[in-house]
Amino acid sequence: MAWPGAVIFDLDGTLIDTAPAIACALNRVIVTRGGEEITVDSVRKLVSRGAPELVATALGHCAISPEQDLRDFRSAYGALDPNHQDLYPGTMETLQFLNEKGIRLGLCTNKPQSLTNALLNKLDLIPLFAAVIGGDMVHHAKPHPGHLLAVLSALEVTPNDVIFVGDSEVDAQTAQGAEVTFVLAGYGYASGPPELIPCWKQISGLNEIPALLPIGPPNLSKTRCPI
Repeated sequence: MAWPGAVIFDLDGTLIDTAPAIACALNRVIVTRGGEEITVDSVRKLVSRGAPELVATALGHCAISPEQDLRDFRSAYGALDPNHQDLYPGTMETLQFLNEKGIRLGLCTNKPQSLTNALLNKLDLIPLFAAVIGGDMVHHAKPHPGHLLAVLSALEVTPNDVIFVGDSEVDAQTAQGAEVTFVLAGYGYASGPPELIPCWKQISGLNEIPALLPIGPPNLSKTRCPI
């Protein structure tokens, strides 16, 4: 198999700038409970931690219970209409190019499957992916490597055949555990300085991905740095 046989992507902060919509949904919940709205910038710093921690931190004293808070947030988020302008520059063109080159595409996101599918459908992205696995479809979501390995299994590829593109420390840890080559989207939702996140390559835009592919597989023993 020519390398890579597949490219797997994270969603939030990698393909789509979902922070504004997430902030909007959180603020709808917060306002109904009499709290003060949060900013989009504060949401960007929390997205990679996963929905439970994101919602608990954002709601603060407005929280009722983890279960109720998540239900209310996801209901508000699901009611929003995504905008194609939320796609990072070059997303659609890059995904279409990879498809044309015969590279299978996968998605590994901690967002629930139903919300993921709805978002991808509304943005006309779902036909481009051969495998999409949300966080509620596996026993352990990212950063557990089993989540990423489940996407590999659905794509029928091995860790050596794949690159994983993500934007955070969580994605780097996931790739490390699955022994998959990691490309960091440096423009995304990392909690700390992107330069401290171990990766094979760091990109500033998705349109840089095609230029990485013709050079062949990297020396993996030198690029899979410990987290």
